[in-house]
Amino acid sequence: MKSTRLEHWAAWFAKRASDEEIKAAKLTQAWAKTFFDFVKNLVLLGALKYYADKTSNVYLITAYYICSGFLVLFCFAYWHMWRIHFFRSISDNRLARLCDEVFRYSIGVMFLFAINLAINDVVSELTKLQSK
Repeated sequence: MKSTRLEHWAAWFAKRASDEEIKAAKLTQAWAKTFFDFVKNLVLLGALKYYADKTSNVYLITAYYICSGFLVLFCFAYWHMWRIHFFRSISDNRLARLCDEVFRYSIGVMFLFAINLAINDVVSELTKLQSK
């Protein structure tokens, strides 16, 4: 039986991707979802900080600091799961593991400062726009 042009086109269009392509697509989707979840949480945290600063409400300020801590823990957990070994060349294995852990925790502290800096910049720009 001879296939029609439409069947030929549909077979070409619906060609099954290889397993590597499917894995790469799923990984890309996971990274994009994580990134946009982080951006969404960062915006919500910035709005919370803005209202906490504007109203000087103790409960909002406390909620901001608690949420900020959870966002830093989210970033740290994401970074910590990769288990990257930067100090593999050190001959003492225990010292290399200790240096790796110190490095990972210092990255977590850098996340804390970067998140707070980004939120403070956004809130200060919003305050400038409100005053105009």
